[in-house]
Amino acid sequence: MTLDASADADAVRAVEVAWDRLCQPLSPEDRSRFEKLLADWEPVRAQDPIVIDVDLLSPLGRELKETSHTQALAWLLDPRATHGLGDVALLNFLDYVEALLPDDEDRRQFAAATESVSDAGVLVERAAIGAGARADEEELSVSRTDLWLELPAVQPRALVVVEAKIDTAASVGQLARYDELIADRLRSLNGDPVVVKVYLTPWGAAPPTDSGGRDWRCGDMFTMAAYLRAGLDDQRGPGGEYLRLYLATVLQKVLDLRWSDRKARTWERLLFAYLSLSRGG
Repeated sequence: MTLDASADADAVRAVEVAWDRLCQPLSPEDRSRFEKLLADWEPVRAQDPIVIDVDLLSPLGRELKETSHTQALAWLLDPRATHGLGDVALLNFLDYVEALLPDDEDRRQFAAATESVSDAGVLVERAAIGAGARADEEELSVSRTDLWLELPAVQPRALVVVEAKIDTAASVGQLARYDELIADRLRSLNGDPVVVKVYLTPWGAAPPTDSGGRDWRCGDMFTMAAYLRAGLDDQRGPGGEYLRLYLATVLQKVLDLRWSDRKARTWERLLFAYLSLSRGG
């Protein structure tokens, strides 16, 4: 699918805003913090996802395929998967989602609802018959959400739904259909789970107006990757390497951010943001 003119313009504006924010000169205070972050980063820089020479998805020709990204994410975020990361990636991802929320009270409620994640339910390409379709119809209207998290998996207190778009945009009515699916799920549950819906694009573009939907948070893959990068230095098993290679796909192949010393001056603000988020600066 090719972006229409309106969606293309929205994507360009999102990139412009992101780059304007990331390329501002550093203040003296930030420069002092940046120099400390660089010194701390130096021992592990050669193995950082923004530096390494290999990534997960581009050898397969899948670096711009949303389904491949959400499948990789779903596996990494599942605390019961065989990657050996436990809940590390999930906790960092939930920190990222929490940061998208607009005020302190929303963030407090989300944090309280996601205190226990060991038995999280993580689904990719969750399918459901669309509103108005009948099971006996020859062609069913099927909606598939990219990533669907319920915490915990039984009687969830929080629901996170992610729609990822890399080189496409949400279609007409797509997010409105997802809202209906979420409402259907909520009606089937006891209690009142906290719901966060994330429209995830490379640089945080807003969804097209005609995609419908309400209260979808605009997420960007740069910040998500920085959050997921946190704690990677402590991972020595194959799951950590898988995460490293996946983040290299996001940073280098989706966002075109391959670090080199040659770029150190022009990318100061960008690297400062990346290291601050990913290394606790």
